[in-house]
Amino acid sequence: NQGIEQAVKNSPDYVLLLNDDMVFDKDFLKKIISFANNHPDYGIISPKIYFAKGHEFHKNRYKENEKGKVIWYAGGTIDWDNIYTSHDRVDEVDNKNIEKVREVDVANGACMLIRNVVLKKIGGLDENLFLYWEDAEFSVRAKMNGFKVVYYPEVYLWHKVSSAAGGSGSPSNDYFLIRNRYYFSNKYSKSLRTKFAVFRDKSKLMISGRPWQKLGAFDALVGKMGRGSWKK
Repeated sequence: NQGIEQAVKNSPDYVLLLNDDMVFDKDFLKKIISFANNHPDYGIISPKIYFAKGHEFHKNRYKENEKGKVIWYAGGTIDWDNIYTSHDRVDEVDNKNIEKVREVDVANGACMLIRNVVLKKIGGLDENLFLYWEDAEFSVRAKMNGFKVVYYPEVYLWHKVSSAAGGSGSPSNDYFLIRNRYYFSNKYSKSLRTKFAVFRDKSKLMISGRPWQKLGAFDALVGKMGRGSWKK
């Protein structure tokens, strides 16, 4: 958010959020900016993202010539009945099927191009979340304010997945995913059944989860947000 605040002082057309563990395709920035310029009704745009070679979730599943073509993000979906987000086509080898530009539930925070007018209207990322779920929350807030969130498959890059924050089952993953899912559910779910299901999941983890899951569930209950109890 500090970077966004500095950027918008210069009145840019766009702000690009980007993880520091990405590898670019040639002309990536020029192509995605050109696309955005030609579609002024798109508020947030995320490209196709592959796993960088050697960073696949299932490294032994793929042939050598398939590595670098394994999809990590090809659009994002929210399961509103259970409050989970998922990446479309994750772990698939991209066979270059013709994909269409389409609206999605979630732009990916590892790479999202945001039109400045979006930031002016809705502000930056929700600092209550600190880590994980912040892109989903930002996408939903943008859509609620009338902006389109779009997946653009004609440009792509590669992600050294989890090299910065730790992978599935890591302490940060355990803590922030549990806590922030509960926060997101309370803020946006319209279903009492769903809210109860998420509360039930949190309560179970507070008793039987891994150490950081227990702490994340407890902090969700007491509303300890931001960095919360995360000290690492």
